[in-house]
Amino acid sequence: MLNKIRNIEPGADYNRSGKYKGYENSSRIIDSSLISISDSKEFSPALAFLARIKWRLTNIKFIDKDRITLTLNIKNYEISTVLDLVNLSATEEITYNIVSKLEVDGSEKKYLAKINSLVFYNNGLDESFQVNLEPMDTLFERFASLRINSELRQSDTTLIKNLVEDIKKELGELFGYINKIFLIFTRKLLQLQNVGVLESKNDVGELITLISITSTSI
Repeated sequence: MLNKIRNIEPGADYNRSGKYKGYENSSRIIDSSLISISDSKEFSPALAFLARIKWRLTNIKFIDKDRITLTLNIKNYEISTVLDLVNLSATEEITYNIVSKLEVDGSEKKYLAKINSLVFYNNGLDESFQVNLEPMDTLFERFASLRINSELRQSDTTLIKNLVEDIKKELGELFGYINKIFLIFTRKLLQLQNVGVLESKNDVGELITLISITSTSI
């Protein structure tokens, strides 16, 4: 996979060709007019990290010098978000787009959920941990069973609540793990020493919020 990663520039996808240059830290990357990372030692630790935990990088794009779009895959899920590189260590919440494909009534459909997750953890990542995706499976299967062709939003209070009510704790734990993956990958990518660790609090509100969920035919 390393051989496929080339040259990241502002507004360019990760597999675009062109000149490249490694930088020693994130501030030099962000402040430079040319943002690019080769598949050399600067980029390898981030990809090696994903390989160890069996995740996969499918897209990375610098929107500008301050923000990055990152898409990672785990099993049959494609998870993407936009991260603020300048304030990465102060990130308090992350909004994800999660794509899944399910077979319903003999045809395959694509499902998209938007979920906001609080960044809330006080431990490092156990790379031997086996992630439990069942809460996400349950969410998409429940929505698929409704046979709804339109998008559900937060304003659809009862339906949204029924989809997540009894799995919110499990979803919160799952997205706590996903937060770590995205932040640690980005830290390794930008050669940051740490991304900050939020202290434990008694009252943190809702760990996750289902913003919307919809389906489309493939």
